[in-house]
Amino acid sequence: MTMQQLSASQASPEVPINENFDTLDAAAVFGRRHPVTTGLTWGYYGGQWGGLTVADGTVTLTNGATNYIVAARATGAVTVSTTATEWNDPTAFARLHQVVTAGGVATSVTDHRAGLWGSHGPAQRPPRVSADRGDTSQTLTAGTDAPTQRWATTLTADRAITLSTTGAVNGDRFRIVRTGLGAFTLDVGGLKTIPSATAAWVDVEFDGTAWRLTGYGTL
Repeated sequence: MTMQQLSASQASPEVPINENFDTLDAAAVFGRRHPVTTGLTWGYYGGQWGGLTVADGTVTLTNGATNYIVAARATGAVTVSTTATEWNDPTAFARLHQVVTAGGVATSVTDHRAGLWGSHGPAQRPPRVSADRGDTSQTLTAGTDAPTQRWATTLTADRAITLSTTGAVNGDRFRIVRTGLGAFTLDVGGLKTIPSATAAWVDVEFDGTAWRLTGYGTL
């Protein structure tokens, strides 16, 4: 795709420039509004978002901290916090920006609008299946490890899966599939142990605080 270009002899160059901006209007919603962003004041653009009309606005950042800026999915209201509680609640909030401040100004800005759980990004992690994890114990981290995990090798000792809470948000899940047998067990996060010589699957899901067992069956 090539948008309208300017030429040396262009008459009224502001016309195609403004038309290009009009084409990209939706992508600008919640973007940084530079004319009013100064010091610890963060300005953002409004617009149409998911059927909501969002007005231009500002929020006040906290100095000497990482500031998490989010939009409420139900209303489009923008808020900021130095804790990641709302940031890690993708059901109720869309991620916008992380802004690090020091000396009364923003020193680092990361735009998450088009990323996972962002205002313009995907609402869930993409499905993936791991390679065989082998005859090993493993630590699984949501967002890093594939949601479906395979143990297809014969176990020569009792093995354990540790379910990390790092980066996990409410709704993250793993499915553990054991098809490799052997006279040993596979412990899934202390929530369910697949018995020795048993082909089975275990589902676990994060509730925002801890991993919970949500399903089990034999193959």
